[in-house]
Amino acid sequence: MREFTGPLSKILIDIEKYFLSIFKVFGEETESFQRKEYLEYPILALREAVANSLVHRNYFDPSEILIMIFPSKLIIRNPGSFPPGVYIKAPFHKPRNPILARCLYDLGFIEGWGSGINKIISQCKEHPLINVEFKIHPYHTEVIFFKEIAKVKEKLDDISLSILKLLGESGAVGSGIICTKLNKSKPTIVSKLNQLFTYGLIEKQGSGPRLKYINSKERNI
Repeated sequence: MREFTGPLSKILIDIEKYFLSIFKVFGEETESFQRKEYLEYPILALREAVANSLVHRNYFDPSEILIMIFPSKLIIRNPGSFPPGVYIKAPFHKPRNPILARCLYDLGFIEGWGSGINKIISQCKEHPLINVEFKIHPYHTEVIFFKEIAKVKEKLDDISLSILKLLGESGAVGSGIICTKLNKSKPTIVSKLNQLFTYGLIEKQGSGPRLKYINSKERNI
């Protein structure tokens, strides 16, 4: 549990630093010799979503903005629905709090009027792991960044698929047993386990020598 308080600019900077400190970086091979690296979640899309939640929230509602992080998704929930006439497929600039919107625009946290939703969507389309969904409720709005199984499947090699199959058959298993069962080295298996954990396909139980891995409760493959 973390709480972020202070001026809006400080809140945005502190949350972005926190994201960068907790999310993993993973790489993918490209057609060139250079390996391209990605943060677990697209940081520009997250920053835009957090900025939008601060600008467009209903400040008459005492509820807090919540950022909930799960193994396979991240949810940003803020009090207040969309203004009348504004829709996900037809966003335009109609801020609930125009003074705050102008302030964050002048500080460089918001790049263009009415472009936030499209920017979030485009950033997620370019990301090899994450997709996004918007849910508009009468009294709150949710932006859900989730690890899309269709994108993940394309990136799994035979070793990763064998690990998932083994976990599905055996339940919670330690890395040593996985190495023995698959006849692979410890560094290879640990690397694959970390990658599957980043993808949100497996979860961890325990720590240290008792650390075990299980298939994620939220994902099936």
